[in-house]
Amino acid sequence: MPAQVSRIDQSLTLIISGQRYAIDDSYPFRVIQAQSFRQFMQSLKPAKPKEEQRPKPKTASQLKYSGGIKINLGVK
Repeated sequence: MPAQVSRIDQSLTLIISGQRYAIDDSYPFRVIQAQSFRQFMQSLKPAKPKEEQRPKPKTASQLKYSGGIKINLGVK
């Protein structure tokens, strides 16, 4: 089975500079700006997925009664 090679159809220009330039999308190539080569390489890494933050379950003393029907399932 032959190895699959990803192909880039768009030319790319990398500008490494501390100054940002106002470059629009009217060029036939993509322009990427970074302050350093390291910053550029870090921008290529996929973002880490955010961990889903679930609220901690509340204890009975933290719950507030908000009206409505109250059912007591305890024994008298």
